[in-house]
Amino acid sequence: MNLSIIVPHFNTPHTLDILLDSIGYHEDVEVIVVDDNSTKNQEEYIKCVKKHENKNIHFLVNDSGVKGAGAARNVGLSHSSGKWLLFADADDYFVENMYQVLSKLFNVNGIDIFYFPPLEEQISVTSTSAIRRTNIYLLICKAFHYKIENAELYIRYSWSAPWSKMIRKSIIIKNDISFDEVMFANDIMFSSKVGYYARNVELVQQPIYCVTNDNSLLTKNMSKDAFYIRQTVSCNRFMFLKSHLTNEDYRILNHPDTLKCYYTILKRRYGLHFFIKCYKLYKNYHLKRFAFRLPLRVTLERKINQVRKKQNDLQM
Repeated sequence: MNLSIIVPHFNTPHTLDILLDSIGYHEDVEVIVVDDNSTKNQEEYIKCVKKHENKNIHFLVNDSGVKGAGAARNVGLSHSSGKWLLFADADDYFVENMYQVLSKLFNVNGIDIFYFPPLEEQISVTSTSAIRRTNIYLLICKAFHYKIENAELYIRYSWSAPWSKMIRKSIIIKNDISFDEVMFANDIMFSSKVGYYARNVELVQQPIYCVTNDNSLLTKNMSKDAFYIRQTVSCNRFMFLKSHLTNEDYRILNHPDTLKCYYTILKRRYGLHFFIKCYKLYKNYHLKRFAFRLPLRVTLERKINQVRKKQNDLQM
């Protein structure tokens, strides 16, 4: 089997059906859907299973005892047989020529991760400030394309989403990489580790994946627990990078923006006790407790504009 596509699913059989239709049937591609013990739309899900059950699609249940997309993806990983891996969310879909693009890469040697610029479909607009989930990844792609300084660091370690990149499964097996089984930010450490252990990475200009962005569904969990889990995962990520990268590369990727985190705590009125809890978290991980980091988006935009200006000057 050349490719395994792993899809965690929870309560969205209609969009899952669209995703599976977008993949189509290919003899050397298997699709593994792992239902995270859905609580709604059971009849629709059964219909979706029956519709696709004769194809090379396996429907599993997250029986790990741990809820969340990370645990579901790990179940899918344990059942995968492909030489390459793709991850997809159940509410996204692949573009029409996806297989034609990917199949040309199956037998390429020496590359462990192929990245693809993601597309994004705006399903609904409920505010004037629409959130674009793919902006940072498109900027990383442009930076890599223009060969700006440190672009490979950014594509390896700042591409936290698991989708729109094809990963050689052998590096996951060899280095025992799995998703964090937490409710939030389960893909951060996974992406950082595959980025580190990949021998070589490459950008393919043709998009294969479309992220659906329904603003009405984009409200993040704003609870203290969710915020703290995300901060803990971020600390783990930076400790991993600090222990595996050179001091110079680690410096370029920088520390977490702890000042921004404190501002968020104050803005959401989480309270003094929670503020101190997060301060102690950063201290325990030996991270700067009061650090400001220029957003990566701003850094990349500046560097890309500098390269474009140089190119335009040379053409004049």
